[in-house]
Amino acid sequence: MFGIGMPELLLILALAVIFIGPSKLPEVARSLGKGMREFRRATDDFKRSVNVEEAQVVSPQRQADVHQQISEAEQVIEPDSESQIQSDDTEEVKAETETTPMQLGAKDE
Repeated sequence: MFGIGMPELLLILALAVIFIGPSKLPEVARSLGKGMREFRRATDDFKRSVNVEEAQVVSPQRQADVHQQISEAEQVIEPDSESQIQSDDTEEVKAETETTPMQLGAKDE
């Protein structure tokens, strides 16, 4: 609790009894408690509002990461047209080699 040990707390309590008096001590403690509660509530509200604003602001790095992930996903779903053309050409070559007999060796004359 605020880095205050038991001896320090007893000293503060003794000084409060001496300077404030035993009759007003409960009233002062109540007021101090209310003030601390209001301060804590205000700081929590401030932290919450800052966190909401941070969540709404998208950093440029994060935006770039999202765009990169989207483009990678598009490439996986729809490969480049060049790779499709190359695969079509490869299939045509395979079909031609299967239908055309191979000529090995020298020519017959």
